[in-house]
Amino acid sequence: EIGRCIEEYAKHAVPYGPNEDEHAGEQFAHHVPRILISSFLKDRGKQAEDMLWVTAAPNLKAQVEWYRALCPGAKESYLAYLSQCEATAAALTEPGRALFEDSLLLQAKLHYDGYSGALHVCDALLYAMAEDYRRAFYEAGCARRAYLLADRSMRDREHGKWAGFYANECQTDVKQSAWVCEYLMSYVRNLGDGPHFYEWQRFYQD
Repeated sequence: EIGRCIEEYAKHAVPYGPNEDEHAGEQFAHHVPRILISSFLKDRGKQAEDMLWVTAAPNLKAQVEWYRALCPGAKESYLAYLSQCEATAAALTEPGRALFEDSLLLQAKLHYDGYSGALHVCDALLYAMAEDYRRAFYEAGCARRAYLLADRSMRDREHGKWAGFYANECQTDVKQSAWVCEYLMSYVRNLGDGPHFYEWQRFYQD
């Protein structure tokens, strides 16, 4: 069962192009959403230049839509892989179970939560572009929560000599994804409910 999980890992990598080497790693669910958010915050009327390596979509909205089209399938694929890994872990005994949970099961969780967050980011941006700021705020909050779950999964696997191992996780930088989503929440709240910030409260209390 462990061998099958190892073999299956690469099969779930998300294809972003037609070529064999155009399959995404874990950064694709974090760097791309941060690029799209950053571009929206800077100038939503301009194309995200940092996306030109992967898509020829002509404007930011089209870039978001291109990326969003990849996310549901990626999320469902990694959910299936996560379920496979969870079933395998449940059948293991120590110390093998801890090693499996520290490695493949953790990676499955990171990918699933990453694409869950990425999908919410896309929806938040599309709602914001349509000036539906309340729904944009909610989706950005869901994205933040998904990325925080991914970070929590890493920190939960720190034990023994590995205590604090993920404190400086900065290559993918999962925590940064959550922080950028939190900033997006503040930004769209300001657009939709500023400067007095009580209309949304009244809307949901009525």
